[in-house]
Amino acid sequence: MTQIVLPTDLTVTGRIAAGSMSIPANTLVNADVASDAAIDASKLGQHYAFVYAEAAATEVTDKTLILYKAHGTGTLKFCHARYQTAPTGSANVTVDIQKNAVSVLNAVVTLNLATSSGDATILTTAFVAGDVLTLVLNATATGTDVGPKGIYVDVHLDEAYPTS
Repeated sequence: MTQIVLPTDLTVTGRIAAGSMSIPANTLVNADVASDAAIDASKLGQHYAFVYAEAAATEVTDKTLILYKAHGTGTLKFCHARYQTAPTGSANVTVDIQKNAVSVLNAVVTLNLATSSGDATILTTAFVAGDVLTLVLNATATGTDVGPKGIYVDVHLDEAYPTS
């Protein structure tokens, strides 16, 4: 088949009908897609944000909460934790994100009198369909110490649209 090479831009005001077409990577961008393009969800990735928050007056206690059961392959993007009211003494809370009961963090986030917020370093970012992501809070307060109150944990992930 003979190819015609145009050494300049080509503008078409109508439609192009092609038996096949190769579009170079990074050529078609979001601005090129009409808002009413009706693209199937199967062609889109999904971004999810999960927030766990307690009332400002609620002292943190030990708990394990299911955040998400994966439907497709994906990537954990980040985790941020903070509290609204500081603990007293040596009281603290650790925040862990686990996949199938195993931590995915380089180290748990520890919130205490000196550290009111922190971002987790995610060691294992990938997950697959069926994986269960959980939030694990471990509170420590001894004697008359009072733990942090009003904890807030924000976890974000990207997931491919499930194929089955």
